[in-house]
Amino acid sequence: MSQKPTYEELAQRVEQLSAKKQAKKKLHEHVKMLEEIFNHAADGICVCHNIPEAPYVKFTHWNPRMTGITEYTMDEINRLGWYQAMYPDPEVQKRAIERMASMRDGDDIQAEEWTITTKSGKRKPLSSSTSIVKKQNEKTYILAIMLDISKRKKAEDLLRESEERFRFLTENIADIVWTLDLNLNTTYVSPSIEKILGFTPNERLQQSLEEMMTLESLQKVQMKFLEELQRDENNVFDPNRFVTMEVEYYRKDGFTVWMENRVKAIRDSADEIAGIYGVSRDITERKQAEKILRENESKFRNLFDLSPQAIALTEVKTGNLVDINNKFCELTKCSKEEIVGRTTTELGFYSDESRSTFVEKLQTSGEVDGLEMNFKAKDGSIITALMFARVIKIAGKPLVLTMFHDVTTQKQLEEKLRQSQKMEAIGTLAGGIAHEFNNILAIILGSVELAMFDITKSNPSREYLEDIQSAVLRGKDVVSQILSFARKSIVKRKSVQIGPAIKGTLKLIRASIPTTIEIRQNLSCESDTVMANSTQINQVLMNLCANARDAMKEKGGVLEVKLKNTILDERSATRYEGLIPGNYVKLIVGDTGIGIDPEIIDRIFEPYFTTTSLAEGTGMGLAVVHGIVKRHDGAIRVQSELGRGTTVEVLFPCIEMVAVEPKPEELEKLPSGNERILFVDDEKNLVRAYTNIMKSLGYDVVSFTSPTEALELFNSQLDRFDLVITDMTMPDMTGEKLSQEMIKIRSDIPIILCTGYSDLIDEGKAKETGIKGFAMKPVTAEALAVEIRKVLDDDRNRTYRNE
Repeated sequence: MSQKPTYEELAQRVEQLSAKKQAKKKLHEHVKMLEEIFNHAADGICVCHNIPEAPYVKFTHWNPRMTGITEYTMDEINRLGWYQAMYPDPEVQKRAIERMASMRDGDDIQAEEWTITTKSGKRKPLSSSTSIVKKQNEKTYILAIMLDISKRKKAEDLLRESEERFRFLTENIADIVWTLDLNLNTTYVSPSIEKILGFTPNERLQQSLEEMMTLESLQKVQMKFLEELQRDENNVFDPNRFVTMEVEYYRKDGFTVWMENRVKAIRDSADEIAGIYGVSRDITERKQAEKILRENESKFRNLFDLSPQAIALTEVKTGNLVDINNKFCELTKCSKEEIVGRTTTELGFYSDESRSTFVEKLQTSGEVDGLEMNFKAKDGSIITALMFARVIKIAGKPLVLTMFHDVTTQKQLEEKLRQSQKMEAIGTLAGGIAHEFNNILAIILGSVELAMFDITKSNPSREYLEDIQSAVLRGKDVVSQILSFARKSIVKRKSVQIGPAIKGTLKLIRASIPTTIEIRQNLSCESDTVMANSTQINQVLMNLCANARDAMKEKGGVLEVKLKNTILDERSATRYEGLIPGNYVKLIVGDTGIGIDPEIIDRIFEPYFTTTSLAEGTGMGLAVVHGIVKRHDGAIRVQSELGRGTTVEVLFPCIEMVAVEPKPEELEKLPSGNERILFVDDEKNLVRAYTNIMKSLGYDVVSFTSPTEALELFNSQLDRFDLVITDMTMPDMTGEKLSQEMIKIRSDIPIILCTGYSDLIDEGKAKETGIKGFAMKPVTAEALAVEIRKVLDDDRNRTYRNE
């Protein structure tokens, strides 16, 4: 029979049970806390043990951060395998497996960096620390802590790039970059020091401040450093504060150099001064200039006032102009009293944008070198100048010395040159158009006139053919007008009735005039015959009407065109520039538009002057009109009132009407013959048309589209042909070259040269080379018949006289 426990034994057992329960509770709380730490840890934590077969390791613990880093759950990793999922590269995978397999009891691997591949395929750098852990059953486990170091690596890359940029800048900058520690010992200096001072960076690192600079500069630097330290102690420091100092340094050869130092404190994380860094710029020349300026004040004053360049001195602090020279007053149209003591902003010289650009360049580099700026003079005129400026000191006061090189005239000449080049380009284009278009017109005209030869006047189709003929000849005039405008043709004047010409032009421009503008015309006058070029008269009218249209494009109005006769006596002739007393026909073009400002009316005939945008015009219209009128011995006068419209009067001298012989309209009335003609042109359709015209006139014609084939035939049959007609512009050989070769073979052969346009030859040059006739395409049947007969008859008469 067992003995009952005593009270003391029971109390002891209860106490033991209570202690065990308390320990169990603490253990549970401890485990709970560890679980919380495990689940909420900022780093990935996992536990695994090796297994002999793939996937080689099996995880038993895997916190949420591991999933966040790898994007895999523990089950997914155990199924796929850590190495297989994290390291797709076989070589990296093999190295990682070997690394883990090499771990032994007690091994501890700290902060080893690996790059894994996440579930989404993203490559991510990790820092992993692994340790061997054994349980009581002696089973070995591996504890791994994974840290995502993507941001750190990116920061390191950015820091490295920043350091590389800094190193590149400091090693290539012209100024000297340096750093000092708190003991004022040099810790870094850029390679540029060797070029400026002669010391290598290594030599500089061994020098003290006493060895670097003159005593006066050393004391100034030390005092400034103490002042900055005192500011820190008084808590009035500015972490972005720069200090600018002028310091006299020793060069290696013993001479001294003045440098401008821009200095800033290097501060640690607690904003305490940890050192100094700065940039030194060589200002020796500037200091020398300041010295010379101080020593030669009177000489400077004379040079200043008599300089052909405008010069101004401006206070750095206030921006007030403190001194200007005579040329500056002349340039700005202001007196010295109006300028001194005021800023350029108050005077309205520059726009805010231009001033900002100037100030920025001056502050950034310490000088402005050839900056082109526009500024406004007192009278409102715009001046273009190249600005040269730098900060100097006069009597210890910092001033901006600015010089203005006036390039206004140069810029205007450059603009005129550009406009001239544009006109040259237009001329080149016009020449190309003329050549091609005149060839086309020649084919049409030749074919139409052949058809007219076969159709009687009573045939209804005859009228249609005459309309085509008339249109082709108008097209020829248009091409001539283009060439005239581009100054690519010689303008010939003849007796012209300008009334019908103006009426035709008004029909042509009606389509370009808005319906809000009414056109009124009164073109009847007793005498409208003038010695003129009808194409240029049309050009005058079209330009004047275009200007009138532009003046009324907003509100519409009335465009009135009139012709009238006027007789100028001695007194009335003086109202028109260059005219003498006599009979004139007056062309009047008036509009009810916005009018012309009286301030610019005297400039409207200047080349390139325009009140429209570049998109609307070139400023050449009225200048062209003025030139044409002058070449026709006429005059032009403009009257205008703002808001009331403009009237332009153009006067041309009248002449007696010259009787014009009626043109032969039938084939049998045209000059003809039976001579043998060699015709050369590279346009097949043109060759066919003109060959048939010449055959219809009785001539024996042999035609070629190849100049080389034509030359071969001519060379083989010297006496076969009485006349050669050739085009100018052809492939392989020009008409001029073909003519020269034929004249070498047979010097007496008469040749007619035809061209739609060529800037290589004209009628004068052609005759100088032995060519007897010259014709501009398109050539009418009548003109061709007359020219052929004229050349053949002149040649026959010349032969007769020689005999």
